[in-house]
Amino acid sequence: ACVKWSGEVRVGDRAPAPPVSLVGPMATPLPTRFGGNAEAFFVRFAPTGLRALLGVRGHHYRADASFERAAAVSAPVRTWADGVSRAAGFEARVVMTEAWLASEHAARACAAPDDGTAFAEAAVACIVRASGVLRVDALADALGVSTSTLRRRFAAEIGIAPKAFCELVRLRCTHAFLLAGPVATWADAVVRFGYSD
Repeated sequence: ACVKWSGEVRVGDRAPAPPVSLVGPMATPLPTRFGGNAEAFFVRFAPTGLRALLGVRGHHYRADASFERAAAVSAPVRTWADGVSRAAGFEARVVMTEAWLASEHAARACAAPDDGTAFAEAAVACIVRASGVLRVDALADALGVSTSTLRRRFAAEIGIAPKAFCELVRLRCTHAFLLAGPVATWADAVVRFGYSD
């Protein structure tokens, strides 16, 4: 989620972003440009966070279309977005956003996740536990579904294919491994995370 109130924020070659925007899952880099003295902050969600907090499924907010869509997709989101737009200053906007996210989280904490969210959370947990080094067919077996069902349900909830998500997690884990200390080598990373070169 991007919240801005001055200057201009452009993602890719698109028109300037609205004051409050949702940015969906991205499997490839997308350049972000700030024009002038742009003031903004970003909120990063877990893979199932948009659905859990805002009721927005991942496939609705893929990187190729999401930035043009305002975040005001429901009454609570609309109320928060309007309040943030009127708030006076950076600190007030951050405090308002943190309070809103906490209240939305608390409101949903006691509710059991629906089947789609529970399935996506289980799939994400398996992928993260394996550091992204996991074949799609093995993931499907672990979840007790066919590979086609896994692909369809995962993409609907998260917004990208399970294989692409595995690759992102694997790359992130590899990067963290290489930064962890001077003893980690590229060869160690290739072997540990299953790269072929």
